[in-house]
Amino acid sequence: MDLSTLNKYSAEVARAVFAAYPHWAIHASAENGILVIRVPCTIEGRPGLMIYTDDDEISVDYDRWHGHFDDWTECAPDHLFDDAYACTHAIVSEHVAVAVRMNGNAWAGSELVVAGELPPDPGPGQTVHVRSWLGTHDSVDMRPNER
Repeated sequence: MDLSTLNKYSAEVARAVFAAYPHWAIHASAENGILVIRVPCTIEGRPGLMIYTDDDEISVDYDRWHGHFDDWTECAPDHLFDDAYACTHAIVSEHVAVAVRMNGNAWAGSELVVAGELPPDPGPGQTVHVRSWLGTHDSVDMRPNER
C-alpha cells in the first residue's frame, strides 16, 4: 500500500496496523485519503473484518457490529475494548464474538460478547445470532427469557 495516498491520520494508523498485522497490507486501499482494510476470514463464507479511518477515528466492523476508537495501541488483554488494536485482536483471536439481534429479517441491534459466555436473551419475537471469527462460538438463540 502506498501510504502517500492517505491523509496524515490514516497513514499513521496504517503504519500501526501493519506493524501488528503486516499481512493485512494486501487488503488495504485508500478511498478519498482514508484507510480502508477489508480482511477476509480464512474460512470461506464467514464475515470479514473491516477497519477504516473516516473522520479521524478508527472504526472496526465485524458482521453487523461496529465500534469507534480514538487510537490503535497495544494494551493489556484485560482491556479488550480500550482501543482499536485490542478490539481487533479480541475478535480475530476469538476472545469476543458478536451477538446480533434480529426481528425476522430486520436487524434489531448488535453487541460484543465474551466468547463462551451466554449471549443476551432475545426479546419477544427476536433471534440472537452469535458469530465468532472462526465459528468456534457460533450459536442461535430464539428462546426469550428462558435462562
